[in-house]
Amino acid sequence: MVLRIRPGAAGATRFEVSDTGPGMDEAERAQLFQEFMRLPGAAQAEGSGLGLAITARLVGLMGGAIGVESEPGRGSLFWVELPLPPAPPGAEPDSGPRPLLPLGQPLRLLLADDVLVNREVARALLTGAGHAVEVVADGAQAVAAALAGDWDAVLLDVHMPVMDGLTAARRIRAAPGPRGRVPILAVTASATPAEIAACLAAGMDAHVEKPLRAWELQNTLAAILARSLQPAAAE
Repeated sequence: MVLRIRPGAAGATRFEVSDTGPGMDEAERAQLFQEFMRLPGAAQAEGSGLGLAITARLVGLMGGAIGVESEPGRGSLFWVELPLPPAPPGAEPDSGPRPLLPLGQPLRLLLADDVLVNREVARALLTGAGHAVEVVADGAQAVAAALAGDWDAVLLDVHMPVMDGLTAARRIRAAPGPRGRVPILAVTASATPAEIAACLAAGMDAHVEKPLRAWELQNTLAAILARSLQPAAAE
């Protein structure tokens, strides 16, 4: 397997990964980035067929393109082109995003999102940080799960079928006792000032915009959990 990085079309940066495997025909290439797609002969391989679909979704959210070139018996070349901004002349290497705020221990998190790929991306980011994550597909399921168990935080998409995230947050906040006071984080592409204000008015503690970034999720969770512990510390 070989990795190459070189200039792409229209100023993008192109990443290529090539192999010498069995290759694919046109019909297989056409289905490759669909959810749960597994090629014949991959039955013994690990995974559920979501990896390339999640990758394609992330690349699209970053404004890039993804594809594959392959023929049976001649290996495959996967490529991604991303519109990465060039570094200004003489600039120091970027040290990356803000350091992650420590959370102190793994968290038990409830995540609600109606889109399967979104759930898997968020789950991967959170479990990669050491947290335990349970996922549900709509706001009604989120309310039921939030009030049936003890969670360190609940993460809600805003636009979901059956019950949206704003209604779900209000239902959770209306519950008596500590389960009604669980920290709630809005995880959504809705990011205008009015939409963020609506999330806070519904009882959510903070807002994180999609596409998700691991460090931002971690920092926001740390911040809302720190605030939730302040009254207990004062007592």
